[in-house]
Amino acid sequence: MNLFTTQFSRLGVAAALGFSLVLVSQSAFAKGNQADKGHQQHFAQMDTNKDGGLSLVEMQQGALSRFTAQDTNKDGFLTAEEIQAGKKAKGAGNHLQKRIEKQDTNKDGKISKTEVQAAVSAHFTRLDANKDGVIKVDEMKSRRGKRSKKGKGSKQVS
Repeated sequence: MNLFTTQFSRLGVAAALGFSLVLVSQSAFAKGNQADKGHQQHFAQMDTNKDGGLSLVEMQQGALSRFTAQDTNKDGFLTAEEIQAGKKAKGAGNHLQKRIEKQDTNKDGKISKTEVQAAVSAHFTRLDANKDGVIKVDEMKSRRGKRSKKGKGSKQVS
């Protein structure tokens, strides 16, 4: 192999690596944008009065709506099986056991509407950074960013 061929081969490898990095970063950026769009759509659905902010009542109504949809046997409680079935239908990640442990305050192995409402209230308080009783998109993004930096990812209470 002569000097020209060797240099050309190195240039080709470098170009291929550079192109691969561009593709990987574009893919990560696209996934981030998809997650943001999903969060924005979720926010918009809960913002029933369309004022650009979420009140505690709006968050609780959204959680109650998701609760009712997941409570397939209509007994007023969510079991691990009902939650898992709902997550699979949405294609969501699995943090099922931690969610049940955290929200099941009376430790009966299922989640009641009362337990969901209490969890939503606590979540609302954490998200409402400026304590004005309304959560704006930037407060949710800020909280999500802090969670991601800690390695916890985003979380949804339902």
